[in-house]
Parts: sequence; C-alpha cells; structure tokens
Amino acid sequence: MSDRFLFAFVDPKDPYMTGEVAGEDLPGPILSMLAAREFDTLFLFHTPKTAGNASATAAEVNRVAPGCRAVLHELAIADPKDYSALMRALGRRVRDIVRSSPSSQNFICVSSGTAECAPPGSCSPLRVC
Repeated sequence: MSDRFLFAFVDPKDPYMTGEVAGEDLPGPILSMLAAREFDTLFLFHTPKTAGNASATAAEVNRVAPGCRAVLHELAIADPKDYSALMRALGRRVRDIVRSSPSSQNFICVSSGTAECAPPGSCSPLRVC
C-alpha cells in the first residue's frame, strides 16, 4: 500500500482559530483535514512569518494524529505576496518530494484565504482537498 502524503501551507489560522464563542478555539484548516482523513506524512510549508504557526501545528499533529509524521519546510521568502518566488520555491520542494516517492498518494490542502497554497501546476498528480 502506498503512503498518503498531505501537502499544506500553514496560515495564521493554524493550528487553531478563534471560535465565535469567547474562549473557544476551533481546529484550523490543517487539523480539520487530519480529523477527516488519515495521512502518513504531512508536509508543512511556511515562510519565516508563519514559523511559529508551523511549529505549533506540527506539535499538535503529533498530539492528535500520532500516526502522521509532520515535516516542516521553510520557504525563505521575505515577502509572502511575491508569488513568483514563492511558487518557484514551493514547486521545487514538492517536485523533489513527489519524485522521491513515486508510488505515494498525494493530496494538497488549500485553505480559503491562503493565497500562498495554490497548487503548483507542475506537481500533478495532486488531489486537492
């Protein structure tokens, strides 16, 4: 059986986001996806500005989904709105991962409001979750 990989770009709503009820935290997009499906490996991409969210998300993944290995990948892009630079760096990393495990089932978590995590076109086949 092939490994199931989830590729996700950490956003400010990870690992938890504030709920409508005061003091209530709700799972962010990545933890919500892990509650809905099982994955063997989660590749968390982040910029320096979201490094704290990435570390906190990886720690929560270890706690709530112990069968899923979280792997952090920092993309050293100073401006996360520099989409060309961001997509070049993201595309290279994703291609390397996919090529190293050709039999893996690959999924990408695209959370609304996170422009940085648009699926790189050259990384097919990826399933968008």
